[in-house]
Amino acid sequence: MKSVKVIIMTGLLSLILVGCGGPSVAQTQNMDFGTKPKNIKVSNLKSAFSDFKDPSSVQIKLTNYPLRRAYMSSGSNLWSGWVTTVEVNGKNSYGAYVGYQDYYVLMNDGKAFMSFKATEAPVLKFVD
Repeated sequence: MKSVKVIIMTGLLSLILVGCGGPSVAQTQNMDFGTKPKNIKVSNLKSAFSDFKDPSSVQIKLTNYPLRRAYMSSGSNLWSGWVTTVEVNGKNSYGAYVGYQDYYVLMNDGKAFMSFKATEAPVLKFVD
């Protein structure tokens, strides 16, 4: 009985994922990526890390200054902008720094609005 449930759940998940296609090539060409940032400052990137345990103590190092246009989608939501790579050191629940980890930061019109670990890169689609 347990294996039947697993098969049914796998089938349902497959159907859900098939319906979650990303935007078409034509749609990506018409996306608003905003203006390309000319001078990235670490202080402007901190807003993308507001979900950290202690956002005011986040330490950021710029590591990959060349910017790339990218987008990501989830269901009916679509985000686009310019992406840069940074190293981030944040505090854990005990107040200790966990060590620098690679993150991507998505910006549009010079404002950082989203960040995620570089290991989660498959959710990000580069346009160029």
